[in-house]
Amino acid sequence: MPNTGAINPGTITAPGWTNPNNAKVSDNAYAVITIGDSSSATISATNFGFSVPTTSTILGVVVTFECKETTFAAAQNDQSVRLIKGGSASGSDKGGTHFLALTDTVFTYGASTDLWGNTLTPADVNASNFGVTVTINSSPADDCNVDAFTMTIYYDGGSIKRMLPILGVGK
Repeated sequence: MPNTGAINPGTITAPGWTNPNNAKVSDNAYAVITIGDSSSATISATNFGFSVPTTSTILGVVVTFECKETTFAAAQNDQSVRLIKGGSASGSDKGGTHFLALTDTVFTYGASTDLWGNTLTPADVNASNFGVTVTINSSPADDCNVDAFTMTIYYDGGSIKRMLPILGVGK
């Protein structure tokens, strides 16, 4: 099934975080925030630069999120993980499934056939305001360190796939 490959974001939005742009690529340089006890912080990644053909059908979205916490294992969890469509959080929440560790861990959300409860078009995923937003909850207080995001879009072959029967292929 055609896909974009794992792409890093061009934009990180993370109010209150130190060095938010460090969350663009996996290089052990981190975007960091201290999250108070029973509090949360949000970091968002957009502008992935996808160029899915306009005649394609979007089939699924996979997001990876690489992070760790500093002091207490399993003190922080992914309270909310949602796609950003048209600049706003949209669809199903994939959060609440992972606890952060003291070492870099890559968490994976979605699947090649998972639209996260959304209807997605090539225009949606190709837009600079398409992405993912993650809210981390902490108890007790601890530093959250985000190393990287990636996103992969899975899609059908677009017009090429539709043309195969016409060309006598795949009958």
